[in-house]
Amino acid sequence: MAFSYVKRSGNGTQKAFTFSFTGQDEGYFRDEDLVVVVDGALASFSLTSSNTLELSVAPPAGEDNVLIRRVMPKDVPYADFKRGNNFGQEVLNNSFLQLLYIVHESLDGFFSEGYTIQSAIHFIEDATIDGNLYVNGKAEVIDSDQSVPDSVVNFREGDDRYKEPLESEVIERKQEDSNIRSEFGAADANIRSELRSEDYRIRSEFGAADANIRSELRSEDSNIRSEFGAADANIRSELRSEDYRIRSEFGAADANIQSQLAGEVPLEASAFSPISWHDPIIENSVTMPENKNAWSFGPTITIDAGQTITIGLNSFWTIATGGYNEQIKN
Repeated sequence: MAFSYVKRSGNGTQKAFTFSFTGQDEGYFRDEDLVVVVDGALASFSLTSSNTLELSVAPPAGEDNVLIRRVMPKDVPYADFKRGNNFGQEVLNNSFLQLLYIVHESLDGFFSEGYTIQSAIHFIEDATIDGNLYVNGKAEVIDSDQSVPDSVVNFREGDDRYKEPLESEVIERKQEDSNIRSEFGAADANIRSELRSEDYRIRSEFGAADANIRSELRSEDSNIRSEFGAADANIRSELRSEDYRIRSEFGAADANIQSQLAGEVPLEASAFSPISWHDPIIENSVTMPENKNAWSFGPTITIDAGQTITIGLNSFWTIATGGYNEQIKN
């Protein structure tokens, strides 16, 4: 199977020939990527469609004497991806296709000048080979004979000079790959062993440190609980004592008041006894309900700034000053 060329037969009058290559769309990028060789010599042509060309001179009659090739440039890439250059889908695809098309040329047996597979094999320029292989230039021999070291290699006829070097190279590379894998495998095993040892060491150290920290925290927690437990017991004992004392005092005072109210003991001076008292300053606003009598004792009563006394309807507030009584009514 040919990838990068087709062959046509001339009849002495026909100038137009169709062609196609393995690839995407038309199978080539530019008109200048096309080369036509007639009987070993370059021929001029013009494209009449994307896959049809017309030669300037009709080729003479002959079998497969017209070679139409796709020849890709080998010295420059398809595109330069510098900043600011076009980086579209077509440019990216064609950059990879150029590499593929160059590989196609190599698979079809077309190599650049000076390229050899084996030093004992020389590629002869412009040779037309009986095995249907074209190489640029003229040929001193026309047949491919692997028994002749300087004959052209026929890549499609199973020439051992083409296969054997590749096979030996594959074997050599496989051995090299095996050696590299063995070296890296041993190195990887050592690294993994060292990492496991280091991991075990770190885990052991952190495990011991963690155990110590946990033990210290438990001891500290126990000490704190003991200290706060003792302090809590003392506070509770003090509160119980204070509560007992207050209850005792209020109990005694309540019992005394109950005795006074029952007439069992003489009344002491209080708000409800023959001698009563209160502060001479009214510190907060007071609203008296309706139909009430209220009294205060002087000689002076002071109402704090911002405070008010509101007397309800039909209510009276009497301030006793001793020699003079002032009655305030709503």
